[in-house]
Order: sequence, then structure tokens, then C-alpha cells
Amino acid sequence: MIYQTENFGKKYNYRSLTHQNYVVGPHIHEFSEIAISIKGETSVKLNGKLYTLKENQLILILPNQVHEYVKDNNSFMRCMVFSNDFTPTFFLAIQDKTLQSPIIDLSDDKYILDKIGNLDPKQLTEISAVLNLICDKLLKSSKLIDNTEQRKTM
Repeated sequence: MIYQTENFGKKYNYRSLTHQNYVVGPHIHEFSEIAISIKGETSVKLNGKLYTLKENQLILILPNQVHEYVKDNNSFMRCMVFSNDFTPTFFLAIQDKTLQSPIIDLSDDKYILDKIGNLDPKQLTEISAVLNLICDKLLKSSKLIDNTEQRKTM
């Protein structure tokens, strides 16, 4: 497993890339990450559990969660990596817990879907707004569980 350090200690840092048939081995980092399936299905292994994202579904990967991308045929996805200072209220809300279900479907949310693909890394307020909307949807759709409870399922 790799500990990615390229993000270490950076403030208000955001990057977003699209990938086809994306494969990355197990790794962790201190930033948060959102992966969204744009076309086809994207498989993400998060803390030992395999999730398959269908088109317009996303998964939130919290800091220091072990994750990897498993090859899928004809998948097209976007990966957004961002420093946690964009979503301080979300981290205050979850404290030392995690989301039982880190996936949401954005098929009915044209605003967020449109913004995700067009965020300007220099527009920090807009990035923060979109990321906080996503985090709010996740909090409303998932139960918070203790990290120790999640480790039992790994």
C-alpha cells in the first residue's frame, strides 16, 4: 500500500481529472476524494469493501481510508481530490465517525452534475459550495457509524 504525500499539508487545494478504465492500487492520503462514474460502471474498493458505481453515482473517500480503483470495461469516471478545509462543517458533523453508505446517486441533481465537470480550481468559494452540497446529501442519505464498527466489516 502507498501513502500518497503530494497533498500533504496543502490548504484549499483541489484537482479533478477524468479517467477511462482507471486502475490504481491500494493507497491512502490525508485529503478527501470523490469518484463519480460518468459512463459505464466504476469499481472502487474502500476499506476492503467493493463498491460498484453506476452512471451518475459518486463515492466519498474520507482522509486515510484505504482505497483502490479496480479495472472495469468501458468505464469513464472523474476523480476529485481536495483538502479538507473546503468542508469543515462536514468534518465537524462526522467527528470520529464514518458514513455507513458513502455513495449517492446524482441522476436527479443536474446542478451538481453540471458543476462537477466545470469547477475552476481558482474559484474556491464555488468549489466549497459544490463539495458542501455533496457532503450534505451524503449526511442526509447515510447513517454515521463508528470507525471501529466499519473496521469489523473489513
